[in-house]
Amino acid sequence: MEVANSSGHFSINIRAASSTLVTVRRVLSEIQISTGSNQRRGMTEISTTEDTEHLRSLDDYFRDWESDAFGFGYGTGEPHTILALKAFLELIPETGGYDYQELENALGATVAWLLINILCGNDTLEYGTSPRYAWLTPHGKKLRAYVASKTADELISIVTDFDPSFPGCSQDSCNCGPHGYDRTRVCPNPFWQEKR
Repeated sequence: MEVANSSGHFSINIRAASSTLVTVRRVLSEIQISTGSNQRRGMTEISTTEDTEHLRSLDDYFRDWESDAFGFGYGTGEPHTILALKAFLELIPETGGYDYQELENALGATVAWLLINILCGNDTLEYGTSPRYAWLTPHGKKLRAYVASKTADELISIVTDFDPSFPGCSQDSCNCGPHGYDRTRVCPNPFWQEKR
């Protein structure tokens, strides 16, 4: 099994990969037996070419999104970035459009513009001719709804308390395919713009 991080470095751990696959198959079997279904609340089904299915939760996708967007908190920065992100997204109406002056007044100009730049850069915001009056993209609206459904403490826990052997994905490298890393696979993360 190959796993790539966002900088393209690879590591291979056959024993861990084999153990993970056995665990995934066992859990899927238990879910199907106990519920008669392979769908669980908050889980997204990812079909594979094999008879097995890999399930990733929205929490997993959010963790990947946060790591790709911010990613350098290492347990210390996340409380700050998550609080700022949550406040920023909560200030944007459900329609998705905002006025930069309202964001500046509520968050301070420094925080507002750092987030505008990050979120425009990763296509969470679309800005047309000016990011001063931008709006959420369709996947940005999904991110906003997800963040609004969680408390700040829950979001911080999601991005800091996880199994480090679970390979994350980035917009440029997908590790959640049936065989781990696949250079041709586009990660189905609902918080990222689909690559064409």
